[in-house]
Amino acid sequence: MTIVYYGGREQHLGSEQLYRHVKAIDAYNRTGKGVMDITDDVAQTIAAMWHSPNGESTWLSTRGIVTEAMTIGDFCTEKEYSELSTEDTLLIDYLQSYIENKQERA
Repeated sequence: MTIVYYGGREQHLGSEQLYRHVKAIDAYNRTGKGVMDITDDVAQTIAAMWHSPNGESTWLSTRGIVTEAMTIGDFCTEKEYSELSTEDTLLIDYLQSYIENKQERA
């Protein structure tokens, strides 16, 4: 396994704080002034909410590690995604972006 990013800590936010943070980032990104990604602790919190028993999702949710093999499918199936609330869809979309950005920077 190749490790792409190591966050070095486990820190999870409360769900209210998480939704508020991601909504604020999304609102900023919609202004066109720039593009912000979620922070490491936010990504780790979302991963903890959505991880599955497979190793890839557990790496991010417990250790802050993004691997080369990791995909959003490790956290949420297409069927699950189609049934998500608007808020949860936003979380998964930003988690996917976070994973892809970390993999591209490796």
